[in-house]
Amino acid sequence: MRRNSQIELRILADWSQDAALVDRMPVESRSIRSIGYDVGTATLEIEFQNGRVYQYPDFPVDVYEEFISAPSKGIYFIEGIRNCYRQFEAEVTPN
Repeated sequence: MRRNSQIELRILADWSQDAALVDRMPVESRSIRSIGYDVGTATLEIEFQNGRVYQYPDFPVDVYEEFISAPSKGIYFIEGIRNCYRQFEAEVTPN
């Protein structure tokens, strides 16, 4: 796994506990389970098939719209989102 020094990946217990999870919709993808976007906070949220959830604050709405319209969500994520935007792993507590 290569690291990009411009990307800030942090797991912050305090931040993630206070962060409200975004409403997500299921998508057809081998790597991504669901995607959501909160317009009020400009936050993209992605749940991967492994159960991990990542939030991308200050995410451009036009890029989100391209992402959800992409024929392959996994390829779009790899080429256009991963290593391009700040991300935070959200703590998800089971219901």
